[in-house]
Amino acid sequence: MGLYAYNGEWQGERLTYTYMPGLALTPDGGIVIADTGSTLYRVTKTPDRQSCALAAMDASISKGVNWLPAGRQYRLRTTT
Repeated sequence: MGLYAYNGEWQGERLTYTYMPGLALTPDGGIVIADTGSTLYRVTKTPDRQSCALAAMDASISKGVNWLPAGRQYRLRTTT
């Protein structure tokens, strides 16, 4: 549910997270959406600060890798 758009690399990006049954394009290429009441919203896209996002992802991955004990192998246990 929500409104999606494709970025320059054809990856889907979610613009809204709620159900909005009404949608209209403005002459200048903008998007206006309406909720089930009487409220209109102009959709604007805030550019991501990509370097900050990548640094945060790298830090999360490093924490996970460092948490695992070195050289230990894990096996999945199955129950029957």
